[in-house]
Amino acid sequence: MPDRSKPLWILTAALLVGTPALWIVYWWQVLASGSLPHDGDAVAIPMFAGVVTGFLASPLVLATAWFCLRRYDPRTRLLAWRGDRPVRSVAATLVFGGPALVLTAGLLHDLILGVEPLHEYILVALPAPWIAWLLAMRAALVGQRAPAAGGDGAPRPISGSP
Repeated sequence: MPDRSKPLWILTAALLVGTPALWIVYWWQVLASGSLPHDGDAVAIPMFAGVVTGFLASPLVLATAWFCLRRYDPRTRLLAWRGDRPVRSVAATLVFGGPALVLTAGLLHDLILGVEPLHEYILVALPAPWIAWLLAMRAALVGQRAPAAGGDGAPRPISGSP
């Protein structure tokens, strides 16, 4: 894991911009392959649906990144596990590790069995950065620093409380 959270923010931004862009490139390749009917506008709808979906998913992805990176600890490792926070470790592994495992299985399936025609490999490459992002968010969430505490280790009281 990086020393700061900035590279993970850059990865998040690259995913938000790159996924719709790759989707457009994919549909242009499908159109160029001649596999779509010649008498219809069959490519514009899915092409721009990817852009709209990316735009609508951006707040969720950014909120997830903020939640995971807000107390980023540079000592965190990719396979982090916190024995002092087992519920957080299990929940983060299920929420982020589960989808990463499913995407990895699909990616390996397509790479081992191969896909036809050749432009389908664009979609095979699409999950790879998302797998990295999911695993990085899992590690960042598990390895977050604890909130600031008082001198005795107890959480600080909210200002204005007795």
